[in-house]
Amino acid sequence: MKKRTQIDWSDYELIIKDEDSYKVHWLKNPNSMGSNVKFIQVEDILLVTGVFGRWSFAQKFNPEKIDKVSDSFWCNRIRLGSSQVSHLFDKKVAQMAIAEKIDELLDYGIKDDDGEISFNDDDKELEYSFWIGAIDCCDNEFDFTKYFYENKPMHIDDDFLSNCGKQNPQLDAIFDAFEEVSRRIALAKK
Repeated sequence: MKKRTQIDWSDYELIIKDEDSYKVHWLKNPNSMGSNVKFIQVEDILLVTGVFGRWSFAQKFNPEKIDKVSDSFWCNRIRLGSSQVSHLFDKKVAQMAIAEKIDELLDYGIKDDDGEISFNDDDKELEYSFWIGAIDCCDNEFDFTKYFYENKPMHIDDDFLSNCGKQNPQLDAIFDAFEEVSRRIALAKK
């Protein structure tokens, strides 16, 4: 399994506390309190604390059933419940992601004698115009997000915004820790 960070969790101790109203999975360095991640499940809310910050997810943490974290799924669960930042906007990354969308659409376009592109599909025409306009709004996150939500065609998924930045490195560490907890639980069952 490809890791997002260089953190070696193998020497960390896994402590599990299962109570009626909550469950805790705590990965901690046995020699230090300086490096740890604690997953606290309370009803349908997952709280994560430790050296990588405080995070809350509108989702159950179930390491017994999930061994691989879907970054986009979990990042979306951050947005559902709070104003935490899962991705750090990056103009170049946004422009590259938009250019990729435009290139995909060009496969469906028809170029006339003047070099203008048209489409036989109204949705593709609308999407192409949207992405062309988006290129001009990539100077900062606020302008791009405003343009995106005010102009995006209904069939374009909001998840595209997470493709316009780099995932927060603290969140990468948390996702790696999540997978380590899942790996250990699976090993213990064998």
